[in-house]
This record gives sequence, structure tokens and C-alpha cells, in this order.
Amino acid sequence: MFQIKGPKMGVVNFFQSMKQNGRVRDATLSKLRDVANRRDLQIQKIKSERCFYVELCGDQTLTDEEEEIVLWIISVSFEEDLVSRKSFLDLEEKTENDLLMEFGPRLNFSTPFSTNAVSIVSSIGLSSVKRIECSSLYLISFDVGNRSIDEAFQ
Repeated sequence: MFQIKGPKMGVVNFFQSMKQNGRVRDATLSKLRDVANRRDLQIQKIKSERCFYVELCGDQTLTDEEEEIVLWIISVSFEEDLVSRKSFLDLEEKTENDLLMEFGPRLNFSTPFSTNAVSIVSSIGLSSVKRIECSSLYLISFDVGNRSIDEAFQ
């Protein structure tokens, strides 16, 4: 697994394995297949996860206890093991035919999700959290034939 290394200050990343419902998954796959078909590509597999960007105030850091609280807040009920500081995507095994795509808000704008999430964490005493934003990461493996992935998307 890929792991964000370094101190727990500035922006801290948490990853959540995505269990999409059928309708969301099918819509996403349909759009990705449309793009792939227009470029004469075949999708071999898709892996996905959510990434939570937790911005801290100033040079503050998260204690182990505060990190556990954030993990608990962003986890799905009874599925705490699906949230980690380590990515669930096999980025170290990414090949030249794989494409990593991220969909989410620009990190220089605060979203309503962030406002609500910060309100929750501050109400339980976590005053070091300034923002929490969420994006979706997709690791897509393509069959590109004799081309490179860069040539296929030009």
C-alpha cells in the first residue's frame, strides 16, 4: 500500500475504500467507457477510493488521539477498517498503462461539505482542523495495444 509519509501537520490525507452503490458505479463506468471507446481503448479494471484532505491551522499537528477521532468521523458506520492514512490503491505497482484520476473540489475553495465537517470536529473539541475536503481517486488500467497511454490520450 502507498502511504503518505511525514509529519501530521499542514494538510493530512486520509483514504477511504469506496463501496459505491450500483447506480453510481454504473454511471461512472459508463462515462469512463465512453471516453475510452472514443480513443479505441479497453478498460481492464478500475479501483477507486476517497481522499480526505484535512487542513490544520498554522503549524499545529494532530495527536494520535485526534487522528483517531478524525478517522472515526470520516468512516462509515461499522466499517472503520475502510479508512486509513495509507492509500488502498496499489500506486507502487502502477504501470505505464494505468491512469490515476482525481475528481473533487479545488483545494483553494471551501465547500459546504468542509463547513459541515469542520463544524462537527470543532463541536467535539478539535480546534486544530481548519478544513476538510473530499475527492474521489480512480486508478484505471487500460489495454492500449502497442501505444503508450500518453499517445492514446493525445
